[in-house]
Amino acid sequence: AAFGTVPGDRDFGVHVLCSFPGIGVELAGRIWDHFGGLPLKLSAADEELMKVAGMGKGRIDKMRKVLG
Repeated sequence: AAFGTVPGDRDFGVHVLCSFPGIGVELAGRIWDHFGGLPLKLSAADEELMKVAGMGKGRIDKMRKVLG
């Protein structure tokens, strides 16, 4: 299968998460691992997102701003 076409493709998910301001490869991997995938809707509460090491209010606000 092509890159990013398999549901649950961690490499693709990390790549997508890295497109957010302040999210690098390591943090993107931790986000993926914590949620078991891409939390693209970001329906998780801030408190849940902050359980991921390295995620703070500032990064969460930036992610939410990008997603509108």
